[in-house]
Amino acid sequence: MAEPRPYSLAARLAVVTAIWSACALLITGLVLAHLFRRDAERDFDQRIEADLIHLIRVTTSDLPQEVTMPRQLSLPETPLGPQFSQPFSGWAWQVRRGGEVLAQSGSLGPLIAGVAEPLTPPGEMPQDFVAPGGIASRGAARAVIVPGKAEPMRFAVARPRAEIDDSLGYFSRLQLYALGVFGAVMFGASLVLTRVMLVPVTRLETAVREVRDGKRSALDRRWPKEIAPVITALRDLDAHLTRLVERSRNQTTDLAHALKTPLTIIRQAVERGETDGIDRELDRIGRSLDWHLTRRRLSGAQLSRIEVAGVVEDVVFAMERLFADRDLRIAAHVAEGAEFLGDAEDLHEILGNLIENACKWAQSQVRISVDENAQGLTIRVEDDGPGVPEEVADQVFRRGARLDETVPGHGHGLAIVWDIAELYGGKVTVERAPLGGAEVSLTLPASAPRDARGR
Repeated sequence: MAEPRPYSLAARLAVVTAIWSACALLITGLVLAHLFRRDAERDFDQRIEADLIHLIRVTTSDLPQEVTMPRQLSLPETPLGPQFSQPFSGWAWQVRRGGEVLAQSGSLGPLIAGVAEPLTPPGEMPQDFVAPGGIASRGAARAVIVPGKAEPMRFAVARPRAEIDDSLGYFSRLQLYALGVFGAVMFGASLVLTRVMLVPVTRLETAVREVRDGKRSALDRRWPKEIAPVITALRDLDAHLTRLVERSRNQTTDLAHALKTPLTIIRQAVERGETDGIDRELDRIGRSLDWHLTRRRLSGAQLSRIEVAGVVEDVVFAMERLFADRDLRIAAHVAEGAEFLGDAEDLHEILGNLIENACKWAQSQVRISVDENAQGLTIRVEDDGPGVPEEVADQVFRRGARLDETVPGHGHGLAIVWDIAELYGGKVTVERAPLGGAEVSLTLPASAPRDARGR
């Protein structure tokens, strides 16, 4: 299976920042463009309104009381400014009465006998329309009733739409440049910030390498709180590995010590040419190797959910065959659905050693109970034997401890249970049982601790 390619946090942050910045700048640009367009059109419309009012005032201020129709008005050549005289520029004004044009700007051409193409903005409020000559314009018109005149006069003013469009185009180009520069600066700043934020990660990598190479004994305790959980996990892992190494050293020492005496006896027997006792010492070596191999397995198991009932049934069946000559009654009660989170062999070792130990000491019966709740799993094994005196109860879990040398065994069973329980974060106790003998209780947490998960 191909090893997955590592990904870069810096690259991910850069991509996310770029996307977020682009979206933010796009929204900002659209909002600014809308606001500028609204304000530009409002200012443009106010200028049209001012032109229209000025045209009405200039036209009506010196208007004679009687006007014989048709008639052309005599107005200043450029009442609204010279730009209204440029032919077909879009700058235009016109005064009409009925169907006759009384006056108009030079941009609309000469007025002949009151006949000209009408300037017809769509309403009194400034709106877009097409002026004479096909020019896109924006204008307004207003009807004014002049005293003494029966028919109202219609005033119209227009300005070229290109005035607004040119302003909007200039603003858009300026905005694009400004937002582009701002976006580039912000993206560059985000890259710098990303590098700064990842400095602790680089420091962590260096620190871990130094711990690995023996240049420092442990990781520092002052780290940003965002990566503090990682530091805690690494410290726990380091402590766990240290315990495993220490356990391995102890087991190696124990194995060497356990093999030293029988090997010495065998060597002496061979030197003397004797065979008596060699088989016994070889059996002793085999038992020691089996026990140490069992201990060795504690550091390499896989965790899974094991149904306790099936394992209890198997162990009870084996014990009934092993102690068939004793006529022991072995009763077991396992809570429905009880599960052990760990390695199946660990559960076999726990139950096998607990039940076998109880069978060795029992007079006639052994009772097993397994309960499970939110706190975890509880296994109780009791017998009707002589029990364990309270003053030596803590000694039965020591390796090689034997309270009665006449009972077969090597004193390793409960010690193995203790080691496995410690590995899973559990607790083992021994006390007086209701049956009169000893009751060994093992409590395991609901979830596997760091030691068991990291094995």
